[in-house]
Amino acid sequence: MKKITSLILTLAFALFVGACTTEKSAQKAPRKIAVQMWTTHDYTLEESIIGLAKIGIDTIETTPIQKISTKFGKALFNHYATQEQRNYVKNLLKKYNMKICTIYCRPPADEADLQKLMEFGKFFDVNMYVSESRENMLPLWEKYCEKYNAKMAIHCHQRGSNTPYWDPKVVRKIVDQYKYIGFCAETGAWSRSGVDPVYALKVAEGKIFALHLKDQKTFNDIKSAGVNYGTGVLDMKAILAELDRQGFDHYYVIEQGDDQKNAFEIARINKEYLQKN
Repeated sequence: MKKITSLILTLAFALFVGACTTEKSAQKAPRKIAVQMWTTHDYTLEESIIGLAKIGIDTIETTPIQKISTKFGKALFNHYATQEQRNYVKNLLKKYNMKICTIYCRPPADEADLQKLMEFGKFFDVNMYVSESRENMLPLWEKYCEKYNAKMAIHCHQRGSNTPYWDPKVVRKIVDQYKYIGFCAETGAWSRSGVDPVYALKVAEGKIFALHLKDQKTFNDIKSAGVNYGTGVLDMKAILAELDRQGFDHYYVIEQGDDQKNAFEIARINKEYLQKN
């Protein structure tokens, strides 16, 4: 009898431990969160870094049209920045425990310009780029991404932006030709173009390299304003569930540039939404 009781207790304990292990393994890792600098584009990069650090953001995606600092007047943060300006930003990032996860860039003009961009990214330890480069430049992107151990994500900008990249099926056909080129999934642009973001994410599965996450006030409306997550027309929980299903493990980049007065509060609210969902 004692042996039977002991066996039952052992089995029960094993089942309990197994259940706890399964539950623990099912818990997803915290989402990696970053903010696109278009969110704070009326502020300098220096002001943005300081303001975002105050709300617990430690990662950013840069935009090439943002001023660096009042110290440098109208100088913009992109691959044409001087070495002094680059050093200044690098010291700022270190001071505020901030890093750059992605560089959003204008399409490089030629091979020399692309190499200059790659050297710029290397200086900041960045290996992810977002661009709307035309197809004739993509073989060069593939060449230099391999050389610099980097990736380029095609920005799926909205319909009417002089590229066909709003259509996930078009982008899918393109990126399947390359190893180092994939999607920058853009839920807001897809929505404004009349494309269901969950459908688009499914089309892009396996090639989503970067993400600009947005909710929108209206659907299929090019002029639709961005709104805080969970307050617009997009099914944000379904979007997040699909990204989780695919095992997306890059940064969830917050981007909403329609309200510069409240830009940092918007970033805070959306960061907290991602942390809770």
